[in-house]
Amino acid sequence: MMPKLRHLCVTPSGLPVPCYELLLGLGDLQTLSEVRNLRCSDVLAFPEKLRELTLAGCGIPWTSMTIVGELPNLEVLKLRRNACRGTNWEPVEGQFPQLKHLLLEEIDLVQWEANEAHFPRLQRLIMRACYKLKEIPSGVGEISTLQLIKLVDCHPSAVSSALRIQDEQDSMGNEELELYIDLRRFFKNKFYSRIIH
Repeated sequence: MMPKLRHLCVTPSGLPVPCYELLLGLGDLQTLSEVRNLRCSDVLAFPEKLRELTLAGCGIPWTSMTIVGELPNLEVLKLRRNACRGTNWEPVEGQFPQLKHLLLEEIDLVQWEANEAHFPRLQRLIMRACYKLKEIPSGVGEISTLQLIKLVDCHPSAVSSALRIQDEQDSMGNEELELYIDLRRFFKNKFYSRIIH
């Protein structure tokens, strides 16, 4: 075992099964990236010192994301290419206490509940190819630490909700929120990219 290992990138073939013992044996692990094809039954917990986690193609039910939300030091979470299964995510209040960067890419999320109680330190929300999500939760506008919302190839109504969030941030005195929008796939012949301050 390698208990002092701090960074681990898993090859495309995924983690060996069962991998629960492997992960818990890496007590100092801070970065775990490109984890693919991991079944939620394989992992009951992640190493507590984990600061960065990237999951892809795992199909973890959104209800099982509490396993990730309990990580006390997690600052960066990237959920890519169907990392989670289902259409509704309702995070638990008090979880994700240190999360600063959240990437959602190519997921089938339709409804999402989120506010400052769920992500109290969130600074960057990046969404790519989340075609089914038609609205960013209005509660995201309550997050006083928010610095960037980036939408790439997302539904135009999600863009409208991001603009409303920016207005809410302005009303809270956070005029520094950057909104980056790129809808190239929706407007195939024209490049539509905009940075709004």
